[in-house]
Amino acid sequence: MARYDAAKAKLGTLQKEKDQRLVQADAIGRFMFELSERSDAITEFDERLWLAVVEKAAAYHDGRLVFTFQNGTAVEG
Repeated sequence: MARYDAAKAKLGTLQKEKDQRLVQADAIGRFMFELSERSDAITEFDERLWLAVVEKAAAYHDGRLVFTFQNGTAVEG
């Protein structure tokens, strides 16, 4: 019974990881599509490209800015 429970828990963990990777692959696919739609170099702000890449941006009272990308990576500036 213990082996079954351990295997079931591992299966749940692996399924969650798979789902997260599928979400990341979808986000990368959307980003690549947005880039492929452009025929010229990026020289100015592009809202569609921004929305394809950035999930959220947060501004804090101490002046910090934190950008969270679609893949979950956060960058502080």
